[in-house]
Amino acid sequence: MCKVIVIGNQKGGVGKTTTTSNLGIGLAKKGKKVLLIDADAQGSLTASLGFQEPDKLDVSLATIMANIINEEDMEPDYGILKHDEGVDLMPGNIELSGLEVSLVNVMSRELVLRTYIEQQKERYDYILIDCMPSLGMITINAFASADGILIPVQAAYLPVKGLEQLIKTIGKVKRQINPKLEIEGILLTMVDNRTNYAKDISALVVENYGSKVRIFENSIPIGPLKIAALDSCKDFAKKVDDYIVSFRQHDAEALAQRQSMLDFRGYDSKSYLLDFSCPRFGSGEAKCVLKESVRGSDIFAMVDVTNYSLTYQLCGEVNHMSPDNHYQDLKRLIGSCRGARRVNVVMPFLYEGRQHKRNRRESLDCALALEELIDMGVSNIITFDAHDPRVQNAIPLHGFDNFTPPYQFIKALLKKEPNMIIDKDHLMAISPDEGAMGRAVYFANNLGIDMGMFYKRRDYSTVVNGKNPIVAHEFLGANIKGKTVIIIDDMISSGESMLDVAKQLKERKAGRSGSTGAMSS
Repeated sequence: MCKVIVIGNQKGGVGKTTTTSNLGIGLAKKGKKVLLIDADAQGSLTASLGFQEPDKLDVSLATIMANIINEEDMEPDYGILKHDEGVDLMPGNIELSGLEVSLVNVMSRELVLRTYIEQQKERYDYILIDCMPSLGMITINAFASADGILIPVQAAYLPVKGLEQLIKTIGKVKRQINPKLEIEGILLTMVDNRTNYAKDISALVVENYGSKVRIFENSIPIGPLKIAALDSCKDFAKKVDDYIVSFRQHDAEALAQRQSMLDFRGYDSKSYLLDFSCPRFGSGEAKCVLKESVRGSDIFAMVDVTNYSLTYQLCGEVNHMSPDNHYQDLKRLIGSCRGARRVNVVMPFLYEGRQHKRNRRESLDCALALEELIDMGVSNIITFDAHDPRVQNAIPLHGFDNFTPPYQFIKALLKKEPNMIIDKDHLMAISPDEGAMGRAVYFANNLGIDMGMFYKRRDYSTVVNGKNPIVAHEFLGANIKGKTVIIIDDMISSGESMLDVAKQLKERKAGRSGSTGAMSS
């Protein structure tokens, strides 16, 4: 006897398609005859099963339903696609959107899909229907045809909040159209059981719906980790990958537990590096090619926009890659990662970080780049010691993690100079200009020492190489005679001002001096 199950939720991105395909293939491997029906105009199920251009198919679910409306005869296997995993597929595409509008004027419009499914029941053990993320007429047709509904719910507040309306709609369909309709249960998806948030959401679902609806004990975990390192950041990414592999493999007690848990499937791996490339054409143009699937994965795209050592051929000439070249490759990578659960960007040097504020009629490139990445679907941007962290105001509702390295610097300094005396009488932090003053204050406060600052007096009537030349450095601070001095800059470009400051300090009879730039280009 055939059982018809709808996988539905009016909230998108909760794992309906993933659940449908995996459940169907799992049943097929158990020896069951399975028909998958893609009732989503986006054609996500069709595409996920390898039929990459569903809109170009001659026959789809929309074709079938239109033929039923027009009372045209069809063979039972008309339009059904065969898949290597042993399941059959009735594909869906954009034509379903037009059909949904047409159904408004059709007699018994809620029962069109049921007519087709009744014709297929003798041929299959299970029919699984992947619904679109809405409660429109196509979804109502699916509910009217089904024996049960499986509800995937992401372990997050908003998807859980929408359950109430969905359950009400199911109840209305059961009373008025399909009395045999039952809720198979609620399946929690994208669950990270390592976080308190996911645990709280799971508890909330059980508390609110557990007495009415079955809550499956097994849940679908959050996506596996993938590190997508562009050529500019390969060495850094390899160290990160080695660390993660070592950390996870040496957690022996937890490892034994994880190996038997679905939640940690894909957690342990020999490498998390994504296999892809960004080849270039002779014209200098490029593309990104993924050599493995990223569907459902948590992607960390890594790029060093200041890696000038890389080259490419342009019309037979060798060109060094600029920050713009690296940034474009990053966008190509992001654009190719469709189907990933989440994309994060790790950018040690923030692209266009020097353009953090607007003067006169200028572009604000750093802010524009951040907004562009978010518009492409990036969830979080991670950088190190941004020139001006206030640039994150360009994306106030999205993640922007700015990690600062004072601890690492002080640790390295004390390792290099173990005999250095840290007190006000022997050590001083110096800012070469007002831009680095905040960093110098942080160092001075944490080390319990004094700080000083050089004020760059510029000639704004003259422009040399695109900059107003520095006329003099005016020092503000206590006496530095005989003291060890740490020069803390916000950014080192040419190093000219740093060398000038060191010269000024020597003239004031400072003892030793060392320098650090938060970023170098």
